[in-house]
Amino acid sequence: MKNSYIILTFVFAFFFSSIPNATADSWWGDGAKSKQWVLSHGGTIIRYSIIANGSKDRYKAVLYKDGKVVEWENGKTGMFDDPKDATYVVKAFKGGIDEQNKTTKGGKKILSSGPIVAHPGETIIVTLNDFSNKVTVVSDRKVIAAKKAAPPVVEKKIQPVEQSAPISAPIEEPKEIVPPSVVVTPDVKEEIKAEVTEVVPVFPKNDPVLMLPFLSDSKPFGF
Repeated sequence: MKNSYIILTFVFAFFFSSIPNATADSWWGDGAKSKQWVLSHGGTIIRYSIIANGSKDRYKAVLYKDGKVVEWENGKTGMFDDPKDATYVVKAFKGGIDEQNKTTKGGKKILSSGPIVAHPGETIIVTLNDFSNKVTVVSDRKVIAAKKAAPPVVEKKIQPVEQSAPISAPIEEPKEIVPPSVVVTPDVKEEIKAEVTEVVPVFPKNDPVLMLPFLSDSKPFGF
C-alpha cells in the first residue's frame, strides 16, 4: 500500500510538471485547454527549444509580457499556451529550478528572444541556441494564410470571330467582238480599181524575160 502511494506521488508530480505554469488565470479562465482549442479560439501557441550542454533538468524558459512573467516551463523543450494577440519575450535560463516552490527566480539567463508578436491562431517556434548564441523565431502564419480560400480564377473565354466571305467583283463574260460589216458601193469599186496601177508577171527562173509595156487607164508603165 505504501508503494502505491509513492507511485501515485510520482505520477502526479510528473503530470503537474508537464503543464505550463502561469502566474495568473489564463485568458479563457480556469482549467487547462488543448492546443487545438486555444488556436481555434484566437489564442497563440509558442513552442521553445533550448540547445545547450547539460541535461534538460538544468534549464527552464520563461515567457514575459510587458516585463511581467506570464508562464514558465522547466526543461529544454516546452510549450506556452497563454499568449494571445500581444507582444511577448521568451528567455532561457540555466539553473534556478525549484519544483517545490514553482518559482521563476534564480538561474542564469543565457539567451533572450526579443519581442515576438503573437497573432490569433498562430503557432510560433523559438529556438535558443547557446552554442551559436543565436535565437531563431519561426511562424506558421504564412502557412495559415496560404490555406485560406484563394479568389476564384476567372477563365477568359475567347469568343470565335465570324469571318465574312471576301467580296469579289463579278467576273464579266468576254463579249464577242463583231467587226463592222463593210458595204462595197459602186464608187468604192471604182476607187479600188483606180488604185491598181501595175501588175508584175511571174516567170520561171532562168527563162528569158520579155518586158512589155503595160497600158493602164492613166499613163504608160516605166516611161
